[in-house]
Amino acid sequence: LTIVIVDIIQNFETKPQVILVLDDQSDTQYTYAFPYMNARGLPGSIAFASKFGGQANCLTDSMVNEMLAAGWSIHNHSDQHPVLSSGVTADFAYADTMVCRNYLAARGWDRNNIYVAPGAATSDVAWQGVQSAGYTYNVVGDALSGYGDLNSTYHGLAQQSNHIYR
Repeated sequence: LTIVIVDIIQNFETKPQVILVLDDQSDTQYTYAFPYMNARGLPGSIAFASKFGGQANCLTDSMVNEMLAAGWSIHNHSDQHPVLSSGVTADFAYADTMVCRNYLAARGWDRNNIYVAPGAATSDVAWQGVQSAGYTYNVVGDALSGYGDLNSTYHGLAQQSNHIYR
């Protein structure tokens, strides 16, 4: 389990809040992070790509259900886990996002309007497709540790319309 902590912004007007997003549903999120965080009263958030659903070494439905019952959240992270940067059409982004949305909905997990961008990047064109699938917030960032290793935190300050920067 790799955790990279990126920008943390202080807000003196409210209680500090950090959302820990665990990426790509490795089963170690359940076996290591979940008990560790729960023992400290810290809920987490799962960035779920439906192509990993049911695969070996990934979270099972029962694991996810237990995590959600404990106050964790789950977010659409696409189906095929493409980096939605230049060259990706809005139609492709919409279709890929909807496959995951339907997967989550079939299990009762489609609970919010936050999309976690694979590779922490989304072009404006691809974002139009994601928005068409019903998402109004997009978690993006600078992919500090490189593509595929984004087990990281992001702060929940919308610094640009509809984007949450890690």
